[in-house]
Amino acid sequence: MYSGCRNDCAGLFLPFELQASVGQLVNEVCGMGFALGKVRLGECFGRMLTLACDHRVKLETSFVTVATSIIVLEGVGRQLNPIADLAAAARPLLAEAVANVWRSS
Repeated sequence: MYSGCRNDCAGLFLPFELQASVGQLVNEVCGMGFALGKVRLGECFGRMLTLACDHRVKLETSFVTVATSIIVLEGVGRQLNPIADLAAAARPLLAEAVANVWRSS
């Protein structure tokens, strides 16, 4: 999903610091008990993108596109319906997609 800097390596990321920062983010999300109403996916992805930028990590374009789309979608959704739960709404679609993958393999 990521690779270190390729041209200007003066600011090469420190993998242990990045690992600690991502670990802290994961622990915060897990500490919420995976209560879907409490976990803000857009905020999580936003923080992940910020960590990648701060540590000069190059992410795959497709990951950044999906993360940005989720951030925007969640923001618009919260403006339209502040109590909407994007993760809960996506759960049946994700379950169907996983079932289709299992059936085709």
